[in-house]
Amino acid sequence: MTVLVQDDGTTGTGTIGEFTGQTDSSPLGLGYLSSGTYVYIEDITTGPAAGALISFDRDLVNAARFSILLTPANAQTVTGASAIVDLESLAVDPPTDDIYVLVREPVSGALYIIRIPSLGLGTDTFGAPVVFADTVGMPNYIGGNAPAMTIDTTTSPRSVLFTRDQTSPNDDNGGNGIYRRSFSLAPTDPSVQLMTFVQLSTGTTPLTPNGSAMGYRSLAVIKAGPQAGNIVTNNSVGTGSANGDNVIWNVTSSTASIFVEALGTGRTPILSCNNGDIVMWAATAASEDLIRYISDSGTGVVRHVVATDAQLTAAGPSIPANLAEQAVGIATNGISTFGIFSSADNRETLFEIVDPTVPVELSAFGND
Repeated sequence: MTVLVQDDGTTGTGTIGEFTGQTDSSPLGLGYLSSGTYVYIEDITTGPAAGALISFDRDLVNAARFSILLTPANAQTVTGASAIVDLESLAVDPPTDDIYVLVREPVSGALYIIRIPSLGLGTDTFGAPVVFADTVGMPNYIGGNAPAMTIDTTTSPRSVLFTRDQTSPNDDNGGNGIYRRSFSLAPTDPSVQLMTFVQLSTGTTPLTPNGSAMGYRSLAVIKAGPQAGNIVTNNSVGTGSANGDNVIWNVTSSTASIFVEALGTGRTPILSCNNGDIVMWAATAASEDLIRYISDSGTGVVRHVVATDAQLTAAGPSIPANLAEQAVGIATNGISTFGIFSSADNRETLFEIVDPTVPVELSAFGND
């Protein structure tokens, strides 16, 4: 386990603050490029990096490790939005290193997806950003939980999945849910809603009452095995013991069932591995372990704990007990390398963890 960089509350050499000029970072989301570089959204409100998409190149030193790939002002120009937009979530397409960024114009609630095309796998070089989806092809939302986004590599062509979570609980039976956009669509083609949040809630235990705010704020697609193509998502805002349930959606039968019983009351970042495993960063008050699950049966079976909360706390300088996670601050190379960006106040830390117990046969899988 390695600490790649940390915000220690200063702008000292080697810290995140050295690059941002601010004393408190706010990482939002995390993506992994095939070169080993990480990308994330810096959700601070002040300075040149405010709200921008950032890359972190571990092979460089100090502030040179960071670079800005997209600013809110750039995104407004690309999309033609009527006001400065907020960068809400990101996803990396493993076979190409293309980066997809979901942005929102906060006044109208208009959503867009921007694609930043890679100029070569593993090169960390990118072309000019383009609109992948505009307001005609995207549902808007005025207020609510930030959309989550992931790439589905099991479809042909590949597709983007994203959540829409409007504040009103009544929307859970309508516009709130998970949507798909195929790579073959034009920006103005409509996204396809796969299910509503109420349909997803039928997989929680006990059943989440109709009209309750649910907030499925992280999602992953199972990449291989008998459940390939099915979607796992975390209910972080449900009521009662359903709060924190992880639900699997069967895209063929359009049914939901429990994948992993409630891991805690917070948001649980989820990602998928190339062999079909699902990895979750459990968000609880007592423990935030990184856990790897076998998905073959449709119910998550623990393969092993990749890293414990105690190990993460011990590895990071001055990390307080009970790490706080932020949005979907988790990424992987699909095999055995995992990145975690914690959001503990004034100790935001980017960890890289190499799973020491991955079965040998998994090493045959590539980055896609």
